[in-house]
Amino acid sequence: MKKNLLDVLVAGAGPVGLTAALCLNKAGVHVSVADAKSSGVTHSYALALHPASLSMFDDLGVVEPILAESTRVVRWAVFEKGRRVAAVPVAEPGAKFPFIAVLGQDVLERVLAHALGARGVPVHWNLRLARFGQSATSVRVELDELEERVIGYAAARFDWLVRKTHELETKFLLGADGHHSLVRRQLLIDFQEHRPAEHFAVFEFDASQLAKDEAVVVLHDDGVGVLWPLPGGRGRWSFAVDPAKYPEAIREKDHDPVQVLGSGVFPALESSFFHRLLAERAPWFETPIDHIYWRMLVRFEKRLAKRFGEGRVWLAGDAAHLMGPAGIQSMNVGLREAGDLARCMTEVLRGGQELPRLSEYNRQRTDEWQTLLGSCGRLVPGPEADPAVAARVETLLPCLPASGRELALFAARLGLRFTM
Repeated sequence: MKKNLLDVLVAGAGPVGLTAALCLNKAGVHVSVADAKSSGVTHSYALALHPASLSMFDDLGVVEPILAESTRVVRWAVFEKGRRVAAVPVAEPGAKFPFIAVLGQDVLERVLAHALGARGVPVHWNLRLARFGQSATSVRVELDELEERVIGYAAARFDWLVRKTHELETKFLLGADGHHSLVRRQLLIDFQEHRPAEHFAVFEFDASQLAKDEAVVVLHDDGVGVLWPLPGGRGRWSFAVDPAKYPEAIREKDHDPVQVLGSGVFPALESSFFHRLLAERAPWFETPIDHIYWRMLVRFEKRLAKRFGEGRVWLAGDAAHLMGPAGIQSMNVGLREAGDLARCMTEVLRGGQELPRLSEYNRQRTDEWQTLLGSCGRLVPGPEADPAVAARVETLLPCLPASGRELALFAARLGLRFTM
């Protein structure tokens, strides 16, 4: 990367960073993307795009290739004690996208990166943000170009070394660099835990007879379970588990002790544990399972950044918040944040007032996440809510596959409403 003046540098080439770059490019902003990885993810937990996210990608001209590789979920059901207690559409009547698109994050990233490339926006892999310093008018950034080398003699291993350090100047730095965000850490922003972390036992499997148009949430005293149909005749069950109660969740002596998810490594689980969880929490699930090909224990934290940025450096996505996996809220809200932040930066670059626009972004994002994390306001049942739903409102909030205005509408279909 040559030393020059950019309008915006996006740190992180995940879905949020790539979406931000597409939004900025559409607005005519000179943008570039840098990521320390050698390429996009090959597998991940994030898998579903809410209707609002699909509308956003439609505006960006990339929704068709996304839908071409997706499964469409039109209905969301709730089970409790083996009984189906609710089933609602995932979108309002007349919505342009009356479904949730289910696809792997690796597929989504490939589509977005291809669209950027077609528009002349480079995605620089193996380029790690090292440090930055900002003034009133710009941000000076150092980026380490990484190179994989074989290290050692008798026992060779691969490691990443810094080949060269690049310097550049950008008017804004957008940090979409994930939960270990260097952008957030260099800004000295606290990443506060708002709720205890949860462990989920995750199983992906082949099931040719699985219903493709319905996602399911199971309410149970030991934690929620979520079923998503996937493209290619597959499905994913995720069960919240307490490792202290389920020793099967820790497999230190397993012959296959870990599996890789994105850039993480996680304990593998026995297939028998999956069948035990199904028997305990979803005895009604009778779909034949042909093969389990992915089984692991994943820990999900629930954190929120004290602020979403300052000056000319701002955060979006998992760099600023972490959430449980059930409703895929963190990624979908992050996509909307990417669009909001791109609009704010574009307005400032065109001569608008910087402080009011970005301060409003910070306030809105903080308020929304305090609600999603249950720190501000709460979800309450109305008289039409099923008693099982009414009794587990707090459990259901992070499971709802919606955010923003659509979250309140989705909750209303279950007989629930928000109150301060």
